[in-house]
Amino acid sequence: MIKRLAALTILLIISTTLSSEPITREKAAQWIDANYQRFFQKYYLSCEAAISRMVLNMIGIRDLDEDAILESLPRHPTNPDLGLVMKDVSGDIYNKDGTINWGNYGAHADVLHNWFSMITKQNKKDKEYRFEKTFLTNAKLVRYLKSNKDCLGAIIWVAAPINEKKPPRNERGQVLGEHVQLVSPLPDKKGRMVVYDVWPWPGQPFHLYNPFNRDMFDYVVLLIKRIDKE
Repeated sequence: MIKRLAALTILLIISTTLSSEPITREKAAQWIDANYQRFFQKYYLSCEAAISRMVLNMIGIRDLDEDAILESLPRHPTNPDLGLVMKDVSGDIYNKDGTINWGNYGAHADVLHNWFSMITKQNKKDKEYRFEKTFLTNAKLVRYLKSNKDCLGAIIWVAAPINEKKPPRNERGQVLGEHVQLVSPLPDKKGRMVVYDVWPWPGQPFHLYNPFNRDMFDYVVLLIKRIDKE
């Protein structure tokens, strides 16, 4: 019982003391592991909003809930590079006749990059944290995480296989089953990414060399960076 109380105390400290100054990647990794279950997505298609809320909470911006983020994110009827393509956040990615409903989709990296930059500036966190969009294969991302002490994690775009094959993609670059995940800033001892999902899958975190179908998004990654003032 004493050990359990001590563990709970440690988790409480981790979850409530990350807003006074830019955090280290070690503290970020601890915080994500202790708190990710509080940020499971509220709606079937709200992964971008859920992961944004988790990241904002980690860097000390805690007054936006998932619905407020969904309201704040830009929308676009067809182009996920310009805004969230979302007719019904609780709807399906298939129409009733079995065809793909590309109008229920999500957003690509440019949208979240621009939105995070706006929110951090509005909350006067832009001198402490920044977000960097880049392209890193799985191996290069692991090497980057290992070597960059100012990286607090990474958002990646993935899509699960369908019938053990790559999912379809349309002419606008939309990939069926588009999803986002958060990668811990600290890979595991075997050199695998430690990956957290805002969908309530059991068995998290996942330890992966190759998250599903990142190549279909050109290995885009949104890095979460602390700004070293030294």
